[in-house]
Amino acid sequence: MSEFRNFVYCLFIKRSFHNNSKMDVPSLKPKPNVCEKVQIKESGDFSMHDTMTEGFMAVRGQLCNTHAIEQSEKNFKANAENMRLASLKSCQGIHAPLRIMHEKNAVNKTQRLPFLPSSNIALETLEGRDECIDFDDYIFSDPVEGIESLAAPHMIMEKTLFSSQKQY
Repeated sequence: MSEFRNFVYCLFIKRSFHNNSKMDVPSLKPKPNVCEKVQIKESGDFSMHDTMTEGFMAVRGQLCNTHAIEQSEKNFKANAENMRLASLKSCQGIHAPLRIMHEKNAVNKTQRLPFLPSSNIALETLEGRDECIDFDDYIFSDPVEGIESLAAPHMIMEKTLFSSQKQY
């Protein structure tokens, strides 16, 4: 009976993770995204777009198809991560990518207080970005930014605590 149970369990695990598109090898050929429906936000008294409060409508971005290379460049990091997880799955089994995804999920859940800027050094270490200096490190690490964004800590904590409570 235990052999049958193990067989059913293995069959279930293989089927459930076989259909998971995140673990499969992503296609190297870029696919263009096609917008099927244009959404125009209607508000105001006459059910029209309110330009004074919401700004101009950006319908062109919804209508125009972008080039396949542009889409590929936008999704490069996600595709590279999916390729790495797929190769880990084929070499070491399903436990390796699952472990990495759970570690990243746990690291993303830990946060500082809302008024303190976070450097996400744990996530950078897990992804291997801690040993190289990139444009993101130089552009987004302004030393004056932390001083300028420092506000009254008690006010920010009250705002986050009261905004997280449900309004009845």
